[in-house]
Amino acid sequence: MGFIQAIQSAYLKVFDFSGRASRSEYWYFVLFTFILGFLYGMIGVFNNTLQILLKSYIISVISFIIMSVPYYTVSVRRLHDINFSGNWIIPLIIFDIIQKTLSTFLLSHSANPTIIMVVIVICIAQLFYMILMAQPGTKSSNKYGPNPLDKTFQKIEA
Repeated sequence: MGFIQAIQSAYLKVFDFSGRASRSEYWYFVLFTFILGFLYGMIGVFNNTLQILLKSYIISVISFIIMSVPYYTVSVRRLHDINFSGNWIIPLIIFDIIQKTLSTFLLSHSANPTIIMVVIVICIAQLFYMILMAQPGTKSSNKYGPNPLDKTFQKIEA
């Protein structure tokens, strides 16, 4: 699956927590969200007036919400591909919320060693998720559906 196909698939299946997602579908969508996040961050860096920063922050929050749902659904389908329950996504969502909240707090306040340690621990936990998501999917059908890379399944689905 290519870059554009992965983005389309993530948004077409935005509320579909069933089935499986290949590594390419997942990682291309992660790349897409990273690129957009980077661009929103650059808007804030290069436009340092308070009004533009506020607008940039509001746009960033809205885009985060819009991109979170498809990100979490493609993540659940990716977990299914490696034969894990979609419930494994719950700690990741909690880690994301805590990290984003604490990171925002750190940007506006002085560095508190406890908060920094919590952010580091959460980053390590997220590294575990990255390693997990990089694992190859099960070669054949599993309890979540057929292999998304199986050519016969792709012809039937189309």
